[in-house]
Amino acid sequence: MNQTETVALLKEIYQNARTAIDAIQVLLAKSTSAHFTDSLRSQVSQYHEIADEAAMQLRGFRELPADNPIFERIGMWASVQMSTVTNKNPGHMAEIMINGSTMGVIEMTKYLHANHNVDPAARVLAHKLISTEQHNIDLMKNFL
Repeated sequence: MNQTETVALLKEIYQNARTAIDAIQVLLAKSTSAHFTDSLRSQVSQYHEIADEAAMQLRGFRELPADNPIFERIGMWASVQMSTVTNKNPGHMAEIMINGSTMGVIEMTKYLHANHNVDPAARVLAHKLISTEQHNIDLMKNFL
């Protein structure tokens, strides 16, 4: 096991989950559908669980999770705000969620393929994140 690769993977998992939480929070503020809002809240809980687990594993390596840089958070917020200015229906917001989750799956899969020598617990958490993203994509398809 390579500790540097493992720490980098855990930080990537943490940041991926935090980005999802931040994006969902913006969409929650705009949602007018109770059913869609419930689905988003459920997803926030899932991503919090993953981020918390990544943070706990990082502490085991005497590392702290780092939040996404402020410019990334502002960029994500602005992007979601702009794409929902004129269209706040659940179908449109579900499409935003699907696109974000798809990007998360791609990035995490690429990261795993590039880093083979990581701690098994970190690898399991990365796969949990990918599975969560894929499950959430399927959930969001119901709102299209």
